Amino acid sequence: MRLHRYITENLWLKVFSLVLATLIWYVIHSNFQTAGAKSVTNPFQATDKRNFVRPIVLMTSANNRQAFQVDPTEVTVQVRGEVSVLQKLTPDDIQVYVKLLEVQNPQGSFRVEVTAPREVTIQQVWPAHVVVKPVSLASE
Repeated sequence: MRLHRYITENLWLKVFSLVLATLIWYVIHSNFQTAGAKSVTNPFQATDKRNFVRPIVLMTSANNRQAFQVDPTEVTVQVRGEVSVLQKLTPDDIQVYVKLLEVQNPQGSFRVEVTAPREVTIQQVWPAHVVVKPVSLASE
């Protein structure tokens, strides 16, 4: 009789705890499966890396007539993808820019942003930041 009482005492609380624990396990387990699925690559597809040296484009507003000096003027972008995609990839497919659109005083270190086709993954951008300085032009 003690066993029966031990099981039935606070039964609703025990059932609720079991359901809650099952739901927590399910959420965590499904998140691990989703995260693992994103990083899995097909082992039968040959992938490779390729480097591109690209000039940096400054994005400023149309009203901004200021001239700028960028140091360095080029960055190296390393991309990874299928060999067939990398063979067709041209340097013009990769765009490198620095946004100065919403910056009041565009001077200092800024992050380099890169866009590339969906078929490739950007592995590394070197250097990741560049120094931008305004240049005063002599009036003629």
